Amino acid sequence: MDKKIEGHLAMLLEGYESNLKNVREFIKQTEDQVKGARDSQLEMEEKCADLRELLGLAEEAHEESNVVAGPGATLAGQGTTE
Repeated sequence: MDKKIEGHLAMLLEGYESNLKNVREFIKQTEDQVKGARDSQLEMEEKCADLRELLGLAEEAHEESNVVAGPGATLAGQGTTE
């Protein structure tokens, strides 16, 4: 292979490897943020349920959330609540 072409290919490889490292780090950070958001969501849902129960609104609030979001919906739109 021509030395000039080999040099260009080596530079391309270095660029791709560097970018790949950055993409992997971005994905890891994003996954950590999503996990943190889901943990916060669960904690907030639990606190809301506790407060509804203390206020005697547990069943009423559950029925209202089904009307707004639909039965089985969650805040993240993932899975079901029932």
